Amino acid sequence: MLSRSRYGRLTCTHVFGFSDARALDLAEKLGLAFQLTNIIRDVHEDYKLGRVYLPEEDLQRYGVSAQGFGNREATLGVRELLRFESERAWQFYEAGSALLGLIDKDSRGALWLLVHTYSALLGRIELLDFAVFGERIRLTKAEKMMFIAKARFGRHTEENILEKA
Repeated sequence: MLSRSRYGRLTCTHVFGFSDARALDLAEKLGLAFQLTNIIRDVHEDYKLGRVYLPEEDLQRYGVSAQGFGNREATLGVRELLRFESERAWQFYEAGSALLGLIDKDSRGALWLLVHTYSALLGRIELLDFAVFGERIRLTKAEKMMFIAKARFGRHTEENILEKA
């Protein structure tokens, strides 16, 4: 599941600035959470492009074939698989959230906004019971503007970094 985007995550951490070496591991965790969120949201569209990014062992565990992602709606097995991957993403979000306190203070708003936005997207996907086979699940412009305002005006903490449904 790791890809070249790993280097992008680590590069962003260097741009944000940090002095504690733990920041790199935490950045890796957040990057995996972002990646899983995108994979879950785009599983149907990716399948139509001939791509499946979920681990084969997870598909087998839930009795799901890749072709199941080509259906018009999720089967029970696909929903359970996506729920499992979502729980995995939340674990990465929760573990990686401590990065906020380890990067330079001037960069915290940008990181908070990234984590808050992606976690809100995952929360929305869960709220819609993994209905990722139709219209693309998105956040509204109003939600995004509210998040930007919170990030801009310093209303960002490790306690409110995650936006769960």
